[in-house]
This record gives sequence, structure tokens and C-alpha cells, in this order.
Amino acid sequence: MSFTEFYCNPSSGDNLNAGSTTGSSPYSSNSGNWVQSTRVFTPTDGSTPAGTVNVGDFASVYPNGSSSPTGFVARVTAVAAGVNGTITLDGTAKIGSSPSDSTGGMTIRVGGAWKGPNGSEAFPFGQVTPALVNTSGNPVRVNLKNSATYSISAGVIATWSSVVGYVTFQGCSSSVDDGGKAIIDGGGGTFDVITFTGSAGGRSLVLRDLIVKNSGGTGLGIKLISTGTDTQLVRVAVSGMSSHGFSAAGGVNASFVECEAYANGGAGFSANGIFAYCISHDNTSHGFTETNQNSVATVYIHCIADTNGGHGFLTADNIGARLIQCDAYNNTSDGLRVQTSSGFTYAAVIQNCNFIANGGYGINQAGSGQIVGILANSGFGSGTAANTSGQTNIPAGSILVTVGTVTYASNVTPWADPANGDFRVNLSAAKGAGRGAFTETASSYAGAVGYPDIGSNQHQDAGGMIMARVRTGF
Repeated sequence: MSFTEFYCNPSSGDNLNAGSTTGSSPYSSNSGNWVQSTRVFTPTDGSTPAGTVNVGDFASVYPNGSSSPTGFVARVTAVAAGVNGTITLDGTAKIGSSPSDSTGGMTIRVGGAWKGPNGSEAFPFGQVTPALVNTSGNPVRVNLKNSATYSISAGVIATWSSVVGYVTFQGCSSSVDDGGKAIIDGGGGTFDVITFTGSAGGRSLVLRDLIVKNSGGTGLGIKLISTGTDTQLVRVAVSGMSSHGFSAAGGVNASFVECEAYANGGAGFSANGIFAYCISHDNTSHGFTETNQNSVATVYIHCIADTNGGHGFLTADNIGARLIQCDAYNNTSDGLRVQTSSGFTYAAVIQNCNFIANGGYGINQAGSGQIVGILANSGFGSGTAANTSGQTNIPAGSILVTVGTVTYASNVTPWADPANGDFRVNLSAAKGAGRGAFTETASSYAGAVGYPDIGSNQHQDAGGMIMARVRTGF
């Protein structure tokens, strides 16, 4: 996929630049003339922009001697030939407002990497919006090079409500999308490190390949607010918060993919949404907890809740439980707590999950409502690996159809080294023992069946013959 690319470099960048090239600005001119209404910059230094500045480049314009960050960045729409040739900027593909008219008092920079968030500056998080697109209209991506830590002394806030589209903020090492993670460090300050505020109608944010850490007081790591806003977080890690690692208000349409939350003073994740391949461990409170009882049902797929001070997974009232191939290990309370209220019925789908060595039940329904659902091919510990209160606590009146349950041998877990985060399945009793059946009644359809392991990680065969385990049906 193509993007409109911008770049931050905390070691060599400058927030007065236009952000659209990886190095320094290829062209700049100060003490020029500027017309606010037409967005035309006229050099007065005898330079020749044409040939260095091209239509489609991005330029920053600001009063001479300004301190960062820049107040206006826009796409170049025209470059006049000759000495002191004029440069015209776009009135739509921009951030900020066109500066006031000036004779001899303005500076322009074309391209150049931004410095990014530092100290009390949130730039460019608080300024870049989906409007800042190239001539092809490709969505905006801001690449944060991890050449140094982005050390901040105030919260980073991204807010927009009038432009439809999305912006991606993504870490990198030497080139875009190379998997390198940029570090944003709150330094122990008492603030939420990253806050995104949007509104319904297609405004959304993507965060990828970031490490967010260290905020005191009641600080959160990543806070998502405003109903109807779409947000996706991929390969983002949050640690060292005094409160929750990730927090999303009810109504936020959030998805979390390959994210990690650890050593936070609240829950690792306090959010509704879709979670895939996420791990939450060593948090003071719960691993995963939902925030809004009237929100869309949350789904956990291949997720791990490990050694948290509360429950591994805590579902919100009126939501139910949907866990597919998840692990709950060594949490202080229940592996999974399903919260219910009198007079309500809750759906539950719990399949191919492990509940091992938790301080409460493996699965515990709390409250006087009812749950109706399935518990299929899930594993429970015994001996020293047993859940302290028992495998399940499902009150009378609830219907949790249970099939294919596996109780592992005494004192063992199904994983390679869970105490050190290695949840690869290495126990034969868990390999291929998950449920992977399909219903196929059409005359031309037959034979679809999977052989998943029980747990978040799937073992890798060395090759040769694959032995299929027979599983119990409904």
C-alpha cells in the first residue's frame, strides 16, 4: 500500500521542517514575502527554487526566527522559473493556517525531517491530520525513526474532527515498515502519554511499532476517547504506567494486534474491541478488562493473560465472553471472570483455551444473570498447576455446554517456559487437541476440519507424518 510519507528523526530533525524527506531540507529561504490569501512565497535572496523544489513537495512557512514547531505545512502546487521564482502552496492539503501577509519577514523550508515529540512539544501528533495527502491522495503515514528516545514532559495529544480519513504513526529503524520500534518515554511525569480524540464519521488513527512507557500519578499509556472513532494498534507495547496501559472509552471501535502491556499500575488493557495475539502480564490489576457494558462484544483471539494482580480476563456486565485459543496463567484471581446481572442472558464462546495456576477459578461466573454458550476443548491444570478455587464455577440456570475438556497431568503446564513468557505448546496432551470442526451439510461439501493446539501459540511440526488427534463432538 502506498502512503504520503513523513518522517521524524529525534537525533537530527527539526520541527520547523516540512517533514517530507528523511534528511535535511533541500531548499530554504528566509526574509521572503508571503501572501496569505494566495499562499504564495516569493524569495528575496536571489535563489532559484525551480529544479530543487517540485510540484508535489511539501513546504513549511513561518515568520523569521520562529521557534518550533512550524504552524503551517502544505503541498507545493506551483514553482515559477528563474531567480526569486515564486512557490505556491495548497489550501487543502495542509496542516495549520496560512500565516498573515508579510514583506520580507517569512521563511520557507521544503522537506526535511521533523524532530517529533520532545519536551512539551507534541508535534506532529497534535497537528497532522488526514488532509495532508500527496497528489495521489494516499493516506498519511508519519514514520518515527528510533535513532533516539522521544522524551516528553507533557502528554502527546492527537485531535481532529472535521476531516475524514486516517493517519498512521509508525516506528522504524533504517527504513519505513522495517519493524523497528520507536520509544516514547514519559519520564515519570503525571500525564497520559498519548491521547487520541476524534469523532464519529470516519476519522481514525493507526499506531504501529511503538514502545510507550513511564508515566506517574494517574497516567495512562494510550488513551482513546470519543464514540464512533476507529483506532487500530499494531505491535505497540506499553509499560510503567501508574494506571492502565491501554484505555479505550466505550463506543471506541478499537482493534489491538500483537500488542503488549506489562508492569502497569492498573490493568494492562482496559478496552472493548478486537484483540489478536496480545499479551498482558505482570500488571497490578487485571490483564484484560472491558470498559463498557453496552458496547459491542469483545473478542480475544490468541491472547495471553499472565501473572496479573487481578483476573486474567474480566468481561463487562451485559457483554458475555468470547475467547478463542487464549491462555490465562498465574493470575491472582480468576483466569476468566464473566460478570453478569439479574434478568440478562449472556453469550459465551470459550474454545481451545488454557486456564492454569490462577488464584481463583479457571472460569468464574459472577452475578445472578445467566450465560448460554460453549466451553470446548479447553485445558486445566492439576496439582501445583491447578486453579486454586477449581476449574469452573457456573451457577445453576446457566447453560455452558462443555465438551472435550483436558485436565493436564499433575504439576505440569502445556508450555515451554511460561514463567519467562514462552507460551509455545510443548505438551503432547495440548498438541492438536483443540476443536477445529465445521458443520457441512451441503451435498458437495465435506472434509473441512482443523487440528489446532489448545492455547495461544501453535506448535511447529518438524516435518514428516502428522498425527491427528480425535476430538469429542457436540
